[in-house]
Amino acid sequence: MIKEIFEAGYLLWKASKKEVLNSYIKYSEDNDDQKILAFFNPILSPNDFSALKMSLYLRAQHKSGYEIHGIKSDIIDRFGDRGANIANLCTAGYFEEEFMPLYNSASQKEFYEYYEIAVGKKARALFVHSGMTEGDIEKEVHNTYSKAVQYSMKEFRLHGIGKINVQNIKNFVRSREGDEGYFIRKDYENEVSHIIEYTIQIV
Repeated sequence: MIKEIFEAGYLLWKASKKEVLNSYIKYSEDNDDQKILAFFNPILSPNDFSALKMSLYLRAQHKSGYEIHGIKSDIIDRFGDRGANIANLCTAGYFEEEFMPLYNSASQKEFYEYYEIAVGKKARALFVHSGMTEGDIEKEVHNTYSKAVQYSMKEFRLHGIGKINVQNIKNFVRSREGDEGYFIRKDYENEVSHIIEYTIQIV
């Protein structure tokens, strides 16, 4: 089992302690994500599918309150910026809440165009990470806004997890009230878990 996992490329964490490896094996044998994996297996490229599989495990660990920085770091090491975006989109539920319904309702051409805009071009969502200042958020919102306009997106989302990130996002939003070009709407906030989500509508 362990050999198969490593050969398949699903588990590459350099700090693979015994408990982490056992946790992954248990997750692989008994989890609620098999339907998602079965759906996307024939749809995604091998690299994107592997990144999604690792990202679903990351999400499960995060929900259980475990440390995930090592897992996220190794996803980035293997799959780069695209892998990091897949992990973020997966954690925020985009694959089952947005990509799956789209694939079932649109043509394959439309789906892959949209998927690439969201995953490759990063024009669908902006994820604030630790270390970003309010100025960084402003710069990245501007960049994402420009991409959204370029690819005819009507809106994109701004996500933040963690007390500092949430506060920086709130400060940014307050400073941009009344700006022309886009309208910001808060969609979700969990003050206990320090999670926030805004939709930025292109006007």
